[in-house]
Amino acid sequence: MIQQIIINSIISTALYILISSGFWISYRVSKYFNFSHAATFAISGYSMYAITVNRNYPNGLAVLWATCITIIIAYSLDRIIFMPARTRAASPTILMIMSLGVYIFLQSAMALLFGEDNKNLWYGNVSLGIKVFNARISNIQVVIVVSAIMIVIILRMMDKCTKYGLASSAVSKDKELARISGINYERVMGFTNIICSTLGSVAGILIGLDLEIEPTMGLGTMLVGLVVVIVGGTRNILNMVCVAILLSAAQDIAVWYINSQWMDSIALLMLMIYLIIQSRRSTNLLQ
Repeated sequence: MIQQIIINSIISTALYILISSGFWISYRVSKYFNFSHAATFAISGYSMYAITVNRNYPNGLAVLWATCITIIIAYSLDRIIFMPARTRAASPTILMIMSLGVYIFLQSAMALLFGEDNKNLWYGNVSLGIKVFNARISNIQVVIVVSAIMIVIILRMMDKCTKYGLASSAVSKDKELARISGINYERVMGFTNIICSTLGSVAGILIGLDLEIEPTMGLGTMLVGLVVVIVGGTRNILNMVCVAILLSAAQDIAVWYINSQWMDSIALLMLMIYLIIQSRRSTNLLQ
């Protein structure tokens, strides 16, 4: 049983990294929690479902098309809705409320187009998976774990070794100073949106292949992304990974020994504890 808990925690950690990486990049650059990013998980999943509904397209080609569709929709929404608001110097609070409205609209649109019932992206035979000690892990879960590791490595290298990483770091520290220094803020935001929608697309497709897709699948990702980003902070992606490990371990232990309904409560409890500690630190500093 312990072996299966460990394997489940590793899989959950990988899923949380996939889910939170886009929120992490978006929050790091824009300084507000972009709720509309949660819709990219469902958009990519339903895009792949629409492409493969006749089962004639190879999975690789379907993934590529679904990712492209997700990027186009997310980028268009950013240019049409959010860029004009940023140009008018809208506050992070206003942008966050706008993103919530966009998410609700997209969720309702997907429910209208595809229905509210759960749909499965996997049409192949179901296998027992790979046996690791006394636990089992499916092939798609192996892909999820490997993808999460690759994403962390790529984002770490991108942050330290690319022009975008340096520009986004400068924007996250001081947006106005970055503009004065010659950094094109909207170009950075546009590229950030492309990266986030790509990460969201990969996460949504893998979640759909491992579990199922539904219009409201973004709600759970919001909570995970919120906890991991706020508790882990945006200075270092490794902090995000550590929080994802801690959250997944706590939730899996709660599932095994208490009840699966406690998963969201564990995440909220972790967030509340962090906020209480931070408020006490702020109070001590003021005194």
